[in-house]
Amino acid sequence: MLAAAADEWLEVSRVENTPAPGDIPLPPSLIVQYNNPEELPQYARDLSCAYTPCAALQCFALLPDLEPGSPAAPPADASPGVIERYSHEEGAYVPALGYSEDGLYRWRGSDWSRLVQVRRGSSWFSTEHEAGVHLELARLSRSSLRWLPESGAGRERVGRLCVDWGAPLPPLHARAAVLCTGLHPRFSETARTALYDNVPNSAAVKLARTLGQQLELGKPLARTQGGS
Repeated sequence: MLAAAADEWLEVSRVENTPAPGDIPLPPSLIVQYNNPEELPQYARDLSCAYTPCAALQCFALLPDLEPGSPAAPPADASPGVIERYSHEEGAYVPALGYSEDGLYRWRGSDWSRLVQVRRGSSWFSTEHEAGVHLELARLSRSSLRWLPESGAGRERVGRLCVDWGAPLPPLHARAAVLCTGLHPRFSETARTALYDNVPNSAAVKLARTLGQQLELGKPLARTQGGS
């Protein structure tokens, strides 16, 4: 059915996803070109498919505000020599002489499990690495997110979300960004960023807000530009 439609009235591009080792595999993507979104329900019926509104926008609407996890015990007294604190300048954990300041820390528990926690005042909270990095960015009033609009006519509300390497998106936020194309993000070694294409500005603003950040706006993308 799809092949017949492609020959007559539908332009379809097939994109195979090749995940890196350890990545969650994505299904093959079909990219359909259309002129009017109001035509999509009829296209779906012609293909004997069920039409579902944009899954990415639905996912963005459900993104929760990022908060510290459950209360946790501080490092044991024997931990100062091995505890590490996350450094945004280094983009990595570095050895810490102590843990009396607010920050994102990690160490090995008594069972050798990796513990990641944030300190806020005299309280400690369990977290995941990705969430902890963005909690720290919010605390320090820093941003790791930039959005560059496309330059094509009628495409100015859609663009590229650029995320600093040292601040990977939490899984749910990354999933929402990936759903904008159905493809894994690309990576720019020059700019040291992960690149998510076809992200609406409203979605990027919502994502940044839930992470406690202010979205930075960049210049429109050149039509021939392949990376940022």
